[in-house]
Amino acid sequence: MNTNMVNEILPIKTYSEVLEDNTSPPPHIIGNGILLEKSLLMIVGQKKSFKSFLAFNMMTALSAGKSFSSFEIEQPYS
Repeated sequence: MNTNMVNEILPIKTYSEVLEDNTSPPPHIIGNGILLEKSLLMIVGQKKSFKSFLAFNMMTALSAGKSFSSFEIEQPYS
């Protein structure tokens, strides 16, 4: 994979560019910034610490548009 392709997928910015960036953040999917639209969320932890259970419950809430734990989900996502 060449550098240009990587930069298209994951744009690399300098610190100054980040500070000067005035674009508004994407819409929230879960809560106030827990999961943003078109973003990634990593669930990490020790073995057997209910990561899969957490992910399953989160995806079920997202697909139904129901709240997840104490986080609001405004609409169903598929």
